[in-house]
Amino acid sequence: MAVISKLNYKGQDITKYNNATISNINFNGGDYHFAKPNESIRSCENAVEEPIIDLKVSGNSVQGKLPSEYQEVEYIESTGTQYINVGYIPKIDDVYKLKFSFTRITGNQVVFGSRTSGTYLDSLNQVYLNKSMAVTLENHALFFSGTTQQDLFLTEVNKIYELELSANSGNFNNTSSQPLYLFCFNTLGSSSVYSFIKLYKFEITNNNTVIRNLTPCYRKTDNVAGMYDLVEQKFYENNGTGTFIKGDNSPTPETPIEVESVGEYDETTGKYKVSIKVNDTTTNIYLNEPLRKIGDYADYIDYKNKKVVRTIKEKLLSRSDKLSIIGRGVVFTESVDIIKPSTTMDLPLILCSHYNKTEWALTMPNNGTKDGVSINSSANFIGFYDDVYANSLETFKTFLDNNNLKLYYVLTTPVEETIDIEEISTGKGTNVFDTDTSIKASEIKINYWKQI
Repeated sequence: MAVISKLNYKGQDITKYNNATISNINFNGGDYHFAKPNESIRSCENAVEEPIIDLKVSGNSVQGKLPSEYQEVEYIESTGTQYINVGYIPKIDDVYKLKFSFTRITGNQVVFGSRTSGTYLDSLNQVYLNKSMAVTLENHALFFSGTTQQDLFLTEVNKIYELELSANSGNFNNTSSQPLYLFCFNTLGSSSVYSFIKLYKFEITNNNTVIRNLTPCYRKTDNVAGMYDLVEQKFYENNGTGTFIKGDNSPTPETPIEVESVGEYDETTGKYKVSIKVNDTTTNIYLNEPLRKIGDYADYIDYKNKKVVRTIKEKLLSRSDKLSIIGRGVVFTESVDIIKPSTTMDLPLILCSHYNKTEWALTMPNNGTKDGVSINSSANFIGFYDDVYANSLETFKTFLDNNNLKLYYVLTTPVEETIDIEEISTGKGTNVFDTDTSIKASEIKINYWKQI
């Protein structure tokens, strides 16, 4: 390899370090990639195996358990023309777990169903959950088909019901040969008897094996709502006409959504493992907490200085914390090192497992301010607003006793921790950098040295 003191290319000094604006240069048959310092890049070309001199891996945070292409929502709602074919033929020993509510009570409505025959209460070849207005079937009754109907008497509109149904709960003795449909019947491949419901979750198990675990969501690229199956890792969209109405994608006290970040918990070390993958070689970095991100602020690994820089703080709130009733909500009044909104009407840089972020408001209404969690723009206070759990101090403390309410907010002053990091080398040719974690890093920046 030739050794020179200085190399100039198109007016740029590209000696030793990758501070050029060009993408690559060929020298003596070797292809050398030069990136701008701290350029956001996940791959590079390398003519020889050399260690990187700097690497920045930035955190990421998501609420929900779905791939980043999908956004989890509280429910999807049918309006009488939509349905989903879940692609599974029922078995006699299946167990069905679901959470749903009716948006209206009118006529027959099938929540889910599959049948070979077309007669209600036929003991053979059908599995379904139905709401009927027929007097002979008990007004507003829900039942599982079989030789004996099961009248559950779930009669209220907009009330959320959670059911677990099996052969024992319906006394049926056979199943259909048709795949199960959600929101209607499948009779020999034809959809009918549509329902008007909000579906919050749907799960099928058989002999303790989960067959389908469906979560309401929408696809971010085109805003199409449907159900994502965590077992198959597959998105099921509407097979009918029209579109599903999608619920809110924010957490509520009744339907919390955990915040997940970059790093897998390792039971052996009690730390969070961030795996840096270069081609087929993986280097593990162990941290006390995962790498988080809110807005444009992210925790990150500083490879060169062997540090992790924390910009996001996690706080598990409990009744022993400094809490007060101020205005229409409960306020966490302990002064914290936190970035505050510019005005009371700005959304805060905050995440919470049980509340959506909202504007700060001591009274209602305040220019349309909704329930949620917020940050005072003038004081370092965090407020919680809702009329059920935050309407009194003791009610909120009892709620905290029974729920792991976690807050995540941006620190005014980042905190640095020293960590152990092994040397990460590149290989000849193309090098692809990534984090081998369930939540991918939001950004990877590479700096690596070249002696020409």
